[in-house]
Order: sequence, then C-alpha cells, then structure tokens
Amino acid sequence: MLVSFAPGRVRIRKGALKDESVMEKALKTLAKVPGLLSATPNKNTGSILITYDTSKLKAVSVKELQAAVKKAAPATAEYFSTR
Repeated sequence: MLVSFAPGRVRIRKGALKDESVMEKALKTLAKVPGLLSATPNKNTGSILITYDTSKLKAVSVKELQAAVKKAAPATAEYFSTR
C-alpha cells in the first residue's frame, strides 16, 4: 500500500482506490487529517499522492494516513494486518 515515502510526501496505492466512490471517501477522510496539505488522486492507478506539513504531522503519523484509507476502503484491512 505504501509505495513511496519522503518527509512531507507519501504515495499510497491500492486497487480498491480505482473505484470512484472508494477514492472519494478516502479523500474526504484524509481531508480531516491535521497537517495534510494535499491529496492528489489517480484513479487509473488507484493511488493517492499525499503531501503534508512535517512540522504538524510526523512521519510516525503516516500510520494515520494509512488508517484513513483503510477506513474508506475496508477491503484493504487484510493488507494492513500483514504489514
């Protein structure tokens, strides 16, 4: 699910995000995360590029971003339980 990570930038990918309704729900959920600057979707690849303020959201909080996507796309729960 976590494809790339650099301080202030994360790309997550999951096939379930290719579904427009799942992507929309994920973006709405992510919008509530404090320190999030942007969430740019790509429904063709099922990915979201997330940028965040490193002074407000620590790298350890990337788990919060993953949890937001998991909440929006419950089918990803199995993926997270194995990581």
